[in-house]
Amino acid sequence: MKKLLCLFFMTLPVIMKAQVGIGTNTPKASAVLDVTSTTKGFLPPRMTQVQMNAVNNPEDGLIIYCTDCKPRGLYNYDTSVTSITPGWIPVGSSNYGPAAFAASTLNCTGTLSGTFTEGVAMNSSNSKILTITVTSTGSYSAGTNTANGVQFTGSGNILTAGANQIITLTASGTPPASGTYSYTVTLSGQTCNFSVTFAPGATFNCSTTSSTPLSPATALLVQNTAYTAAVTLNYTAGSGSSYGSTTITQSGLSLTRVAGTYNPGGGTLIYNLTGTYTGATTSGSITFNLPEGCSVSFSGYASSTVVNSGVDVINDGIKVTIPSSGNRSLQIGAVSGTLSVEYTSFQRSNTGSGPASNCTGLQTVTLNSTYTYINSSWNFNQSGQYQCIFLRNITTGRAYKITVIYGPSGNNNLIRFERSDNISGTSMAANVVQAGTSITLGATFNIQVPSSGNKSLFIAPIGAASVTGDWGGQVYTSGSGMTAYSNYYGGSYSPSGAYPITWSSGLSLNPGDIEDVFFKEDNTSTWYRLELAVLSGGNYIIREERLDGSNTIKNGQLVNNGTTVTFNNINAEIGASPNSLMLSTTSGTISTQGGTHVIGAGSYLSAEGVSSTLNTAYAYYGGSWSMGTAGDHQECYVYDSNASKYYRIIEVVAGGYSGNLLLIEQLY
Repeated sequence: MKKLLCLFFMTLPVIMKAQVGIGTNTPKASAVLDVTSTTKGFLPPRMTQVQMNAVNNPEDGLIIYCTDCKPRGLYNYDTSVTSITPGWIPVGSSNYGPAAFAASTLNCTGTLSGTFTEGVAMNSSNSKILTITVTSTGSYSAGTNTANGVQFTGSGNILTAGANQIITLTASGTPPASGTYSYTVTLSGQTCNFSVTFAPGATFNCSTTSSTPLSPATALLVQNTAYTAAVTLNYTAGSGSSYGSTTITQSGLSLTRVAGTYNPGGGTLIYNLTGTYTGATTSGSITFNLPEGCSVSFSGYASSTVVNSGVDVINDGIKVTIPSSGNRSLQIGAVSGTLSVEYTSFQRSNTGSGPASNCTGLQTVTLNSTYTYINSSWNFNQSGQYQCIFLRNITTGRAYKITVIYGPSGNNNLIRFERSDNISGTSMAANVVQAGTSITLGATFNIQVPSSGNKSLFIAPIGAASVTGDWGGQVYTSGSGMTAYSNYYGGSYSPSGAYPITWSSGLSLNPGDIEDVFFKEDNTSTWYRLELAVLSGGNYIIREERLDGSNTIKNGQLVNNGTTVTFNNINAEIGASPNSLMLSTTSGTISTQGGTHVIGAGSYLSAEGVSSTLNTAYAYYGGSWSMGTAGDHQECYVYDSNASKYYRIIEVVAGGYSGNLLLIEQLY
């Protein structure tokens, strides 16, 4: 007992100083434990990683030696580091050391969390999970590019080596637009990709999307031409969030939306089109896919496609096709949902024995994704047969002229959409109007359906001008098929009156009837094509197209008999005797398929299917007719199988055989 008391009093000073020395009798004053040796080291507890992670309630600062960690060695437990997951940290590593990763193991297929909405700022719930194989634990820093105003970043420390280690990236920023955007993750030289779809800040009804026509109006988009237009998108259930400006550019043309705020009660978004078209010289159309989920197409006022039977052609939510079996004539449907439309149509059959023509009369139908025939009894069986449809989308008010030409054996059919509403330019005017409303293309006259009296096309002078000219055309009705008239008018006319192109005082058209007129104005020596389709509710589609002039898609000239007009590799001439169309090539040969019809003053109405090989020697196309009265005309559709191009060739006879119209127009 005395010995124990003695030992206690001998160590009491050391205990009171709270210092322990191992290998030294004088521990440093600042050390609780001073281990001193020149031949041995300090050995902390040795554990596997599993054992280390199983330590119950480890205190901050607890140190062990991990025997199988990567890297193995001393680990310190630290919960004070907030930028990483608290836990065992390698001792002595700079910023907890850079982690090492197995090559090509970064994977972006992990969960994308949070709500991504246009105009709504990102927060901590907007994240992306990545996985990667870790060969050496430590710190990491990863991030993505910035797209649509949003970036994903993440940093921290990976404490466990092995496959499928998780890394979390958090989104920041405010997306100014809706749509799908791509992100590329970069981590220690490795990359992977993922995409994020940002929902619009409102609910859009794409079926009501509308656009103004391209200005200047043009049949097809012409290379190196500057265009403008505007698109209106209607929305409901606006979020009240803001949206930024966005620009979509394609083939030199840009659609730009100005920044704004979604109205909770609904409203409209406006996109403005500007730029100079740099695409194909005679492109039919250009389509933009908008981030709101809608698409819009611009095609001047015409868009042509050459397809085999059974292939869909889509324009502005409407799809058409010529079926590959059964009755081969036009079928129509809606791309999605339903569309309420009204239409009237006529068919020309080139049988070789005279005209076979019919008119559907006015039809009002609801289109869906299932195809329906324009007229189930019509059946193409010969190259060059064609249909012409005047159609109005009742929902949007937009109207079209759709021309379908049957190609060789049902292959290489031409399907052509032409806008027929709100078009005004240097070569085309078209609109859906009420009786008494005029549309104007030239400077000296306008055309209309009068508000009283006989309802058919009238030409009226503008201002002090007088209107005289040559004219001729035809009327298609559902009851009597086609009736053709031709006449010549050479006198002056008083500006206070109206000059009717009616051929008889009793001509008054009913819903579904179609009128097609060629008219040469003496004042300007200019030929026009005037078209009228009678719809329901007093609505009329009226089209006025100037036919002469030269550009990249057509060559129209006023010529005397025997004068040649050339476009691409085709020569056209009006033969002197008989007076009808002749074709040749500028060089070599061209294999053609097509059809032609001739409209005269009642003494001849004929149609022909044509299959021929053109060469440098002129030959009559589809037969020889002697057209002798002003306004008599021949219209051909020619498919050049060598170059896969369609042409429309028109000859219209003027009074005295001088100033005839001869036009070659490339349709595709």
